Amino acid sequence: MGRRATLFAFLMMTAGCAAPPPDPVVWYVVSPVPTETFPHGNINSPMFSWARLRTFPSGDECRDALRGIRNDLHRPANCVASNDPRLTQR
Repeated sequence: MGRRATLFAFLMMTAGCAAPPPDPVVWYVVSPVPTETFPHGNINSPMFSWARLRTFPSGDECRDALRGIRNDLHRPANCVASNDPRLTQR
């Protein structure tokens, strides 16, 4: 029983050394923000400044909803993964 207890203690101590699981990736529908100069949004503006309109658990679900969202908005919109580097300001 001493070996089992030692092994158990060792496993418990090393379990904390494992890397944490990565953050789950979600998908955003993003669209450039309309302005007076660009009423439909400036698609050349950096993506981190775009409005995040909706969130989806998968890219497929985001893309499936995208056409309807674009039709409702009457402006460009795209699906982007939450870990996309274009969403962070440089």
